[in-house]
Amino acid sequence: MKVILEDEEVELIVELLSRAKDARALNMITRLRNSSEDTPETDAYREIAMEMLRHEEGYCEVDNQATVSVGNEGAYVQCWIFIDKDEIRPEIKVA
Repeated sequence: MKVILEDEEVELIVELLSRAKDARALNMITRLRNSSEDTPETDAYREIAMEMLRHEEGYCEVDNQATVSVGNEGAYVQCWIFIDKDEIRPEIKVA
């Protein structure tokens, strides 16, 4: 599961978890703080992805807070691709 949170929401969760004072809570605090840190580098990768995809509304979109996984040679940037309901073929089971 993935949840997108605003900075204020992350800080509230961190504040509440810090009261627990156990290893699991401290691990979650670290993960939350690390995942919410945008940098000029991650912003640049998002901007480049938007330019490369021409940020086409309703087809392929990159959110302003899209996940960016930075590596040594570049980065992966999360994007959304819209699939029309009519594209679902009968052999693909939908719950």
